[in-house]
Amino acid sequence: MAEFLATLIVLGILGMIDTGYLIWKQKKKQLLVCPIGQNCNVVLESRWNKVFFIKNEIIGFLFYVFIVGVGIFLFLNGGFCKELKLL
Repeated sequence: MAEFLATLIVLGILGMIDTGYLIWKQKKKQLLVCPIGQNCNVVLESRWNKVFFIKNEIIGFLFYVFIVGVGIFLFLNGGFCKELKLL
């Protein structure tokens, strides 16, 4: 159980770093590093980059913050899961 939660927290932090990079580059109006040789900014500038007027990278960052928060909560309160028999 602890290994699963540690993996969840680490992957959540990596996701926060990735989406934080996208947000930072967009705020600075800089081009993204694109390993496939194409223009990766096309995705961030498309009209499909928003859900209810909120950019997808902001929603993704908040999702990863939530995942890390839940992972830390469950890691610190291990008995909580055993009582509810969730995991």
